Amino acid sequence: MKQLLIFALALLTASFTTDESQQATVKKVSGKYVFYYNEPVQPYETVFTFTTTYPPLKKGTCYTLGGTADLLIRSAMAEAGAQAKQFDAIIITTGLRDLAIKFKTDTIINNLAVVEKSQGKSVFTFCEPVKQYDVVESIKVRRGDPITGECRQQHKIIEMILKDAEKSAKKGKSYDGIIQSDNENHLSIKFK
Repeated sequence: MKQLLIFALALLTASFTTDESQQATVKKVSGKYVFYYNEPVQPYETVFTFTTTYPPLKKGTCYTLGGTADLLIRSAMAEAGAQAKQFDAIIITTGLRDLAIKFKTDTIINNLAVVEKSQGKSVFTFCEPVKQYDVVESIKVRRGDPITGECRQQHKIIEMILKDAEKSAKKGKSYDGIIQSDNENHLSIKFK
C-alpha cells in the first residue's frame, strides 16, 4: 500500500513537472532498468561511467535496441565488479560514456522516465508511453543501410522515422510521437 501511494505521488509530481506525453516506463535487462536516451524521474546519483566495445557483427547485421542494451548492461556489470560498486540502472547517452546509477529511494516507480523530443515529437526508445495512445501507422526503417550494409547510427534511424511520419502527417495522419521498436517496424502514435 505504501509503495502504491509513493507511485501515485511520484506520477502526480512528474505530471506537474513534465508534459504527460513525454512520460514513459522503461524496460529491465538482467534485473537493471535501461534508460535509453531518456532521463529517470526519480532522483539518482551516478555511481560510475563506462564505455562498451561492440564486438563486430557480420556485414549487413546490426545490433537491435535489446541487443545493445544487453551488451551495455554486461559492460556495466563487469565495471561494477571491477570497482566493487552496486547500481540500479544505466542511462544510455549520446556521449562517449554511459552512466551507471543508483536511485536515492527504493520505490516501485524507479522505471518512470521523461523522454526527449525531436522535431517537437516525443521519441520513445526502448520504453513505453505512460499516456494511452492509438497507433497511427507502422513505419519500416532498417537499422542497416541496404546499399552499403553499414549500420545506421541511432540518431539517423530516429530522423528517418520522423521523416516518414511527417510525410504521412501531410496526408492527414497527424501524430504526437514515435515508438522505436527492436525490429524495423516502428510506430507513429497519437495520444488519446
